[in-house]
Amino acid sequence: MRYVPRLRSTAAAPVAVMLAVALFAGLSQAASAKEFLRMATLGPGTTPYMLSTMFATEVNRRMDGKEIQVNATGKGTQHAIEAAKGDLDIFVTAAIVQRLMSSGSAMYAKVDGAPEMAKKLRLMFMFPAGMYHFAVYEDSGIKTMKDLKGKKVFVGPKGSAINNVVKAIIKATTGYEAGTDYDAVEVSFDAGGAAFQDRRVDVYANVTNPPSPVLSQVALSNEIRLLDLGDISGNEEMKKLYANRPGRYIDSIPAGIYGKNQVNEQDVPTLGAYMGIATREGLSDEDVYRMLQIFWDAVEASKSQAPWLAEITMDKAFASANMPLHPGAVRFYREKGLEIPAALLPAQ
Repeated sequence: MRYVPRLRSTAAAPVAVMLAVALFAGLSQAASAKEFLRMATLGPGTTPYMLSTMFATEVNRRMDGKEIQVNATGKGTQHAIEAAKGDLDIFVTAAIVQRLMSSGSAMYAKVDGAPEMAKKLRLMFMFPAGMYHFAVYEDSGIKTMKDLKGKKVFVGPKGSAINNVVKAIIKATTGYEAGTDYDAVEVSFDAGGAAFQDRRVDVYANVTNPPSPVLSQVALSNEIRLLDLGDISGNEEMKKLYANRPGRYIDSIPAGIYGKNQVNEQDVPTLGAYMGIATREGLSDEDVYRMLQIFWDAVEASKSQAPWLAEITMDKAFASANMPLHPGAVRFYREKGLEIPAALLPAQ
């Protein structure tokens, strides 16, 4: 018997095509319905970076129709300008950034309308960004801040607030000037961490909640030392860095926080800093409220797996804050029973 191929119904083809077109259209509409939000943070190796990444990951996972895209490049001082202009939705900030922007001083002196732009920013929460670490390899021979003479010191990206503070701490404790007494290495945070791990810099300076992932990695197979800043409260030059400066405080890094390869026998006195997660004033009240619900739930659920989250607590959400809260944040914290300082309430 000769095989006769079965002919396919020509009517079925248009139906299949229409179904495919409808499916594609539905997927396209679903994709276009998703709102993409832009978030800027500091570079890898910092608490703000880890916290921002966690914030975005949890919101993307649990909030339908929203996707936060995180950018860890640029400077925090510039991010505030971009948010005020509507080019950023969420960003990491600091009390000093808001103060300088509001007064149009320092790096904002030549920015037209900086004080007015500062009024367009709203706070979601503050958090302990960590403590200033000055870390060295124990076999480097560097035992004190005075031993930084002639050394290569990673001080943070050029023009960043952290860069300025690190240089100021070195000057206050030693009198040394960058470029004259020591070589200030001004690269990104991730490049600075890699340079320290490869021993291309002698000192790794950064602000982060201990244990820092960068230093924890190094301390797995190397002895490290955290340099003592000495009598901070009795140093008049150091006082200029924290007294009457919202967002900065005296603290200490626990001895042994980096394990058996940390050679410090006593806690290491240093400066600590608060930073914040802020947004532009026009972001939806409901979106901010929901994001804070998701974030704080995730913080509590993740602390057992992430030791660096131990200091991130809701009772510090207003610490050193000098920016009005977003209305969505006001609603969230009131429902949680927190007393909101009058200075942080947005104008009606």
